Amino acid sequence: MHVWGCKGPAKGDAGYDCSGLAMAAYASAGINIPRTATDQYRHGPAVPLTSLKPRHLVFYGNSDFAHHVAIFVGAGAILDAPRTGAAIRLDPLAADDLFAATRPSADR
Repeated sequence: MHVWGCKGPAKGDAGYDCSGLAMAAYASAGINIPRTATDQYRHGPAVPLTSLKPRHLVFYGNSDFAHHVAIFVGAGAILDAPRTGAAIRLDPLAADDLFAATRPSADR
């Protein structure tokens, strides 16, 4: 479940917010990324939106403030913690304010 500012049960929280979900998913693969969506975007490296692959992070907002992040899973879908109180779910990738993607890796 989405809970604003939360990093998930492993960190003692009741759920995840969008960046907490991304951080926990990458941590489970041994990859540490920053805590907030804006910092995750800036951590990069960048991937063209036309070259998305499953596991890439996609960002919504703008380069000054990424207000949302999700994990691309393929076929135009994302794993999403959409808003407070909502269940983590699959959603369509498309949105008016989708602006960037990154490919975090263990060597970054």
